[in-house]
Amino acid sequence: MFIIYVKGNTFRNISSTDELYVISVSDFTLETSAVLFLNNSFENIAINTLNDYNVLGVSEIKELFVLDCSFLNISGSGSIVETKSTLIQSLLFNANSMSSITEGAGYKIAASICMKISIDRDNMSQINTQDTWISINCDRLQSTIRMTNSNYTDVNITYTDDELLETVFLMAHAQQAPNEAEGSFKMQNCSFSKIIFDKTQQLYTQDMFTSPIIEIAVSKSSAIIENCVFSEMVNTPVDSIMAISADSISFSGCVLQGLKFYEDNGCLALVSGAITLQDTIFKNNQAELGQKRGGALIVLVNPIEGFTMEVSVQNCSFEGNLGSLIAFENLMLNLNVNDTI
Repeated sequence: MFIIYVKGNTFRNISSTDELYVISVSDFTLETSAVLFLNNSFENIAINTLNDYNVLGVSEIKELFVLDCSFLNISGSGSIVETKSTLIQSLLFNANSMSSITEGAGYKIAASICMKISIDRDNMSQINTQDTWISINCDRLQSTIRMTNSNYTDVNITYTDDELLETVFLMAHAQQAPNEAEGSFKMQNCSFSKIIFDKTQQLYTQDMFTSPIIEIAVSKSSAIIENCVFSEMVNTPVDSIMAISADSISFSGCVLQGLKFYEDNGCLALVSGAITLQDTIFKNNQAELGQKRGGALIVLVNPIEGFTMEVSVQNCSFEGNLGSLIAFENLMLNLNVNDTI
């Protein structure tokens, strides 16, 4: 097996004006090959360029591992890690930390075909940006996208008056999964807290795009959220906290508390034919009054006209929430609620 690895280095006090990367690896596509970044530190990096800048830029590789790396005090546009490939067989970001990041993005992952993608034990805090922080885009998803055991806190995303594109904190898109594959998005044991969206400076495009804080769209796949906490998240002046579109959606053992959202779009916008909420707590969430179309804490949308949506709410708790509970329109619904208060 052929491996390119960068291990145990410190990159400090870098000022960049015209460059594209701190480290770049491209066109490493041998059948048994991998790129590994292990136990590296990147500190005090200032970027001042109109180029698409990446601290780590990796393209056309099949396997990528970024393990136990730290990124501290990085300012300027671009992204911390960006990878673009025709095929990603295996990607693992594990035990990385990012703190005091200004303006840029965290991870940008894009591929025509995605197999195993995993983000585990990440710790990210003190983020001030104008870009989507984590984006995962797959034309075809043939296995699982996993986010596990990670913590994201103290994040501010501010739109400028000339911002024209949609920006979210976390975006995972898979356009299709082949019938023989069991693609899925799984988020387990993650915490999202003190994440603030502010679109008040954005002008006429403010109402043109739906910009939830978390957006998951995985066609022909399932979205599974387990043992996660979403707290003190605010999306102002419009839009929802989370929007998920999948064949099936499940929340289990989660806590959603202290969320503030625009009632028209709802807190959770769920687009699916099968939805399960189990052992999940909704507490002290607040809807700002809407003006266009009724919304709620949970907004249900059926992607298939004339098809009965199956919704199960089991052993959940709703306490101290301000706003409507569930909203849906023009759909056939089989709603099963048990042991819920």
